[in-house]
Amino acid sequence: MSFRSLVTPLRTPALRVVLQVLVSVTSAHLACAEDFDAARVYEQEVQPLLEKHCYNCHGNGAREGALALDRFKTPAAANSDPELWWQVLKNLRAGVMPPASSSTLSPEEMERITSWIKFGPFGIDPAKPDPGPITVRRLNREEY
Repeated sequence: MSFRSLVTPLRTPALRVVLQVLVSVTSAHLACAEDFDAARVYEQEVQPLLEKHCYNCHGNGAREGALALDRFKTPAAANSDPELWWQVLKNLRAGVMPPASSSTLSPEEMERITSWIKFGPFGIDPAKPDPGPITVRRLNREEY
């Protein structure tokens, strides 16, 4: 077996595509696995979006729906109420908020807010994904 016979399969376009996909998936996974500083992301990315799109009704003294998004004293305190952010996430996904009469979120802004909710208040660790439910199997007569 010669060296050329080992190198030749690497020249096929299909294998190159597979290798490129593998490298990109691996790099994307490593990028997600980096430390996620939820307080910094909230302060620099999410809070300005909330001020722009949500504080008219849910901030600056307004509490429509008994919800005030400006009540958090520090960015770290915003992570402490996952139940509140679950309601916000449900309303954003359903398209209920922001209402049609106010300014709408772009898809990029929506993604920024929802990803912060998932990785910040919900505490989802991209390095350790949930494996899903465990199915318990019943033993049959012979396995007892």
